[in-house]
Formats: sequence, structure tokens, C-alpha cells
Amino acid sequence: MTLFGQTFNLQIGPSFSKSKWENIWLAEHTLLKDKVIGTNASLGIEYWDNTYFNLSSSLGFIQKGGKDSIQFEFGPPEPIPFTFYKLKLNYLTVNTCVIVKIPVRDVIIPYLLAGPRVDYLVSYKEDAAIIKDYVDIDKVTYLSFGFITGIGIRYELDKLQLGVVFNYLINLNNLVDYKWTNAGPTRKISDNTFTLNFQIGYKL
Repeated sequence: MTLFGQTFNLQIGPSFSKSKWENIWLAEHTLLKDKVIGTNASLGIEYWDNTYFNLSSSLGFIQKGGKDSIQFEFGPPEPIPFTFYKLKLNYLTVNTCVIVKIPVRDVIIPYLLAGPRVDYLVSYKEDAAIIKDYVDIDKVTYLSFGFITGIGIRYELDKLQLGVVFNYLINLNNLVDYKWTNAGPTRKISDNTFTLNFQIGYKL
């Protein structure tokens, strides 16, 4: 066990995200269910290295969001146009994970990971007013809490590591969770996000 051994790594790849905007005024009461592809990248350090497990902490950037379209029923003879919605959310993200390794050979290491995660919303872009309405009334939750889970495999050659990892983000709170009145319906915006990252690391 290398108590003080450290590996610095860079991960980068696409994020795949869908969102759920629950609003009673919308058709089917939900929107943003179509997938958007963003980017994510992180710098991290692995430590307390053991043959079968180690710890990892990282700081990164991730994009989440969703898109959809809705046809409001104005009725004939007027044409019924589509209104398109696309939301992209930009977050800074921090996590610490336990990595459980399953060595199959000296240089090929499949692994599982899980740990707590905190995201902070730094900016957003939207085609139609979704978030802005909630920002104006101070009902957006900028700090998101949850977990990161994943499965990956890497190739270790002396001090160099190359690999790929698939992550799923679990959220404990919503971007928006708001009632206009105590008796009224709740407006919610949540996301469902995966990432596929390529990894390069260097062991000191």
C-alpha cells in the first residue's frame, strides 16, 4: 500500500443530459425531455493507493440541460407553430470518490467508483425563458448536492495511465423546486446526466 503515492489525472469527454421541467401550464405537464450533448472536463488527484482501492478528488466543469418543443393549440385556420426550448447549464463540480479496483492483469485495471458531489451553477443559456423567470424571483438553487457513480477501465504502464470511464450523476435536490402559493402546484426543474470520459494520468 502506497500511503503517500499520488496520481494526477485529466479527464475530458462529452456529457449526455436530459431535464424535466414540471409545469402545469405545459402540454403533458413536463418539458425538456430530449437529450443535449455538452462537454465536461476535470483535473484530479488519486491518493492512498492500494492494490484494490484508492481515494480520488477532482475539480471540474460540466454542462447539463435538456431540449424539447411544444405546439400550442391556437387552432385552425391559423397555423400551429412549434415553440422550441433548449436549456444548457454550466456547472463547476467537485467530488471525492472511493475507487474499487478489480485487477485482471498487472497493467489492465477495471474499477468502480462512488462518492459525494457538489455542483455550482455558474451560467446558463436558453432559447426561451425557462430559468430566467425563476432567477428573477430568486427561486433557482445554484448549489446542487448529490453523488457520482461510475465504471471504468485503465491501462497502467509504469508511471503513465490511460483509460475510459462512464459516470452517472445522482442529484439530491432540484435546480428549481417552487410553489407559487402554498396550495398551488409545484414547479420543478431537475436533470438526468451521464458522462463518458477519456482519462490520462501520471503517477509520482
